Amino acid sequence: DAFGSQMGLKESIKLTFPEKEVYAVGTTVSRFKYFGKVDKVSSYDYENALLIVVDTPDNKRVDIDNFLSFKHVVKIDHHPKIDVFGSVDCRILPRSFRCLRPTRMAISRPRSFRLS
Repeated sequence: DAFGSQMGLKESIKLTFPEKEVYAVGTTVSRFKYFGKVDKVSSYDYENALLIVVDTPDNKRVDIDNFLSFKHVVKIDHHPKIDVFGSVDCRILPRSFRCLRPTRMAISRPRSFRLS
């Protein structure tokens, strides 16, 4: 769920906001490399950045250092609430596919989000 959602969301944001820098970060799992590769970013402008975390119920599973240093953190998840973090917590229960929320957002606002 998480890796496919992350890569699809990245591409949708890049198409919708071509002037923005958009990265997918974390650890690549070799069996899912057909979804794409994560970006190697050496430093972040945390104070001006938005981090969207998908399919991650607790802090220890967020695969980026200092994630709470980002200006805004949005959490999209389906797990029962374990850790509360971020300025927006968007949970879908009981569905098991996290790609559903970003896809619904994009489809319901075609002028705001673009899909490839």
